[in-house]
Amino acid sequence: MPAAPNLHLYLPGEDSRELWRRESNGRWAHQVTASTDTSGAVRAIEMLAFDSSPFFALNPGDDHKGLDQAIALRWESLGMEVEPPGKVWTGWEVAHEHGRVLVGTLALNAQDLPEEMLRHNASGFEPSISLYAIPHHSFVIYKELGRYVVAFMHEKRLVHVTVLSSRQLDDHAVTEIHHLVEALRGSLLVSTFQCGYLWTEAPAAFLTSIQQILGIPILVAPKPAPELPLESSGLVPPFVAIARLAHQKRRRQMQIFAFAVAAVALLFAGWMGALMLREHKINEQMAVIEARRPEVESARTAQLRWSALEEAVTPDTYPVEVFHQIVSLLPPEGIRFKEFSMNSENVVVSGEASSLIHASTFQKALKESTPLQRYTFNAPQPTIMDDNRASFRIEGNLNPGGADATQ
Repeated sequence: MPAAPNLHLYLPGEDSRELWRRESNGRWAHQVTASTDTSGAVRAIEMLAFDSSPFFALNPGDDHKGLDQAIALRWESLGMEVEPPGKVWTGWEVAHEHGRVLVGTLALNAQDLPEEMLRHNASGFEPSISLYAIPHHSFVIYKELGRYVVAFMHEKRLVHVTVLSSRQLDDHAVTEIHHLVEALRGSLLVSTFQCGYLWTEAPAAFLTSIQQILGIPILVAPKPAPELPLESSGLVPPFVAIARLAHQKRRRQMQIFAFAVAAVALLFAGWMGALMLREHKINEQMAVIEARRPEVESARTAQLRWSALEEAVTPDTYPVEVFHQIVSLLPPEGIRFKEFSMNSENVVVSGEASSLIHASTFQKALKESTPLQRYTFNAPQPTIMDDNRASFRIEGNLNPGGADATQ
């Protein structure tokens, strides 16, 4: 993680949270009067919020993606949701043994995060243990927010870290640490420790008891100053990821809104300009129309006169002409008209024939008439009356577009 002259660390101390500031000489200094504004600081998350689960995996070589998949599967097998918003686990290679790799890994339990973290606008998140340099081939005991943390090293790398259930460094704590050491040895995660370190105050009886049980020296030393890890864990708590996504969404929405407002303003300005130009052209055209109004009135009057004469000069719509064409098809005798009607769409002819043959002959002549092919004639079967006369009714529909069609 890149260093910055005024970068801040917000981390858990023994009994309360502490704010550390990087001085101009690059060292970290504890701020006695902590600022209430910790936005932009790197947030160290206490170990109480983490679960540790070291394991052996097949050696992935240089395939970091394969190692990440193995770690994700490890936590998924332990019942953790590995793909929530953000990133809740981190892992690292501890040692290579017989074609296998010993992997150390921590997973963030979001339910154990303190409520005040929800209001903490940090620039990054790291496990608190990653900020301290632990001596090789050893383990350390230190206090964090009233709880005792034990971290174990395998040679030069951290292999396991946990929070003791004991709230005091007493015989119960000694037994718990002893069980942890034996469990690590039994699972071949750790072979031996050269010594242990105590970074907090403890009763002399505890120190004597744990040295006797473990058979290694326990050195009392002050807790070192924090240092940022060389490589960030990339942790992002779910609520932080959700907040960041919401912020990005709001930012995109604001950008879209600003763009839409600018576009609407531009369109409105263009529309106003086009409207003014159009109004100018309309005014010019209205002036021309007013100047030619007498000519228009004269043309309109002529059009009305022509429309009145249109039926008389158009054979297709002139009833007298259509009636003449139908009458010209009548035989010399045997047909008597009873009805002739006509409108703009059809013509109807009905009457009586002296016989069925006369009626059928007239119907056929009507359908085959060349002047009347602009109509499609429908002629139902004539009705035979008691005296053998035939009653007929023929309806002709004007073909669309004046096309010639018969049926």
